[in-house]
Amino acid sequence: MLLTLLLAAACAPEPVAPHVPPPVLAHAARASDTGATAGELEARLNALLAAAARGGPVAEVPAGLQELAAAARALGGPHVEALGALARTAGTAARLEIAGAAELRRQALQDLLEQARDDARLAAFLERFGRDNTLAIGLAESERFLGELAARSSSAELQAAARAAHALALFEAADALAPERVPELRRRLELAARERAGTRQGRRATAALFHWDHLRVMKVVPAFRGRTAAGGELDLAELRGRVVLLDFWGETTPTPAELELRRAWRKQHAAAPFTLVVVAGRRAAAPSAQEEAWLARLGDGDEAALDAAEPAAAAFVRARRAEEARRLAAQLAELELDTPAIVDGLDARWSDAFHVPNAPTTVLIDAQGRVRYRGLARDELALALRALLAEAPTPR
Repeated sequence: MLLTLLLAAACAPEPVAPHVPPPVLAHAARASDTGATAGELEARLNALLAAAARGGPVAEVPAGLQELAAAARALGGPHVEALGALARTAGTAARLEIAGAAELRRQALQDLLEQARDDARLAAFLERFGRDNTLAIGLAESERFLGELAARSSSAELQAAARAAHALALFEAADALAPERVPELRRRLELAARERAGTRQGRRATAALFHWDHLRVMKVVPAFRGRTAAGGELDLAELRGRVVLLDFWGETTPTPAELELRRAWRKQHAAAPFTLVVVAGRRAAAPSAQEEAWLARLGDGDEAALDAAEPAAAAFVRARRAEEARRLAAQLAELELDTPAIVDGLDARWSDAFHVPNAPTTVLIDAQGRVRYRGLARDELALALRALLAEAPTPR
């Protein structure tokens, strides 16, 4: 399991999941000796770390970490994005027991506390807890950093954001959380939902609470709707009586072998009560600062909120929503995968509700509507699918 988590954190390019806001690291000043940006250095390190996690060489990783650390210093203080990138990559390297990585992670987080605890730019780093920061940095270090930030920042906004990030960090690590900490997790999520209402963090905390109440393994999935790439809506409750495989995609598409497997399952089980549902977001162009503020406040298209919003904001969100659906539909057509697809927009409500901090992964729901399996390996998934179809009632 640890290796799976390390690979998920290490293999992913700048955002790990489709819902992470467009990276700002790509726009960082060129500061390293090689002229690379902090974002380019992080991507290069992620590739090295992915290879190391698979048993490959680690010799180049320490030098890469030092180059990123040097870039963070050269960019001037505080450079929040570069320090955040260093904390993530050094954290992943520390899990691989690469010499010096743990100290670089500690120093990067300490520099953020000392230099940026009142810097509004820190908000983007905080939003990534519960998505990819926690798994990369490690839960213990994440909790220490977020607790100190909430206590030491003089910004009420950042204090609340740090508390919400702490709640979402615990939720990201919920599968490995000690049972005695579960009540604390719920209290923190409830506080985050209240304190951060009307923000991306608040919506994610609400989705996490929904998961806890309704979408854990052996829970019966209630009515849960999403927009499809074809322009309609899909409600999981209406698929009761069918075995449903939710296929969560990341920024990259599944491998050709994985796609062929999905096509084969659809063909093999064409007469069975089986539905494959892709859940993915296809990011449109990076928004401007004003557009990003609208998206953070309004999410990816709640109609009641849009009706009450200023016309320019509502028009932008609706246009972006339509563009994301178009992109996902085009991708499915290119991949020749004819199956329902949910557009998991900027808020990634489905990924949050089903507790998918990192994609790709799968969630398997039985014909009684119960969540049965999460994140199975390919062979296990095929066996589980056949077993659940054998349990399902015969279609009339």
